Amino acid sequence: NMTMYDFENFDIQAILTPEEIINIQNLVKEIYTSPAVKEYIFDIVSRTRTKQFTRGESLGWGGSPRASISLFIASKARALMEGRTYVTPKDVRDIALPTLRHRLILTYRAEAEGITTDDLIKEILAEVSPK
Repeated sequence: NMTMYDFENFDIQAILTPEEIINIQNLVKEIYTSPAVKEYIFDIVSRTRTKQFTRGESLGWGGSPRASISLFIASKARALMEGRTYVTPKDVRDIALPTLRHRLILTYRAEAEGITTDDLIKEILAEVSPK
């Protein structure tokens, strides 16, 4: 038996107004990302496509160009949440798992062996150094 609830039945309190969300989105756009950090982001996502890392054969499909864009924007948001006006490689690493894990497709063999996308992202992060 499935019970359906209306959204209004939940006692949810807004913590931000739509205007505040837009203001925060605009602040994120202003966060500086150096060419070196942009290259670091590109190198990480590129490795998922070229499979040029230790267990690269475990990936069926790597990250799309949208994966790079998402990692770029998420890194800027992370920097803002940390109170900075610029992105660091640590911001990129801190946000890489939640940003990329659902954008990579494992091979059937990797899944059967219990390998996860998190395992592969961590491996890439260990092998790719910021410039």
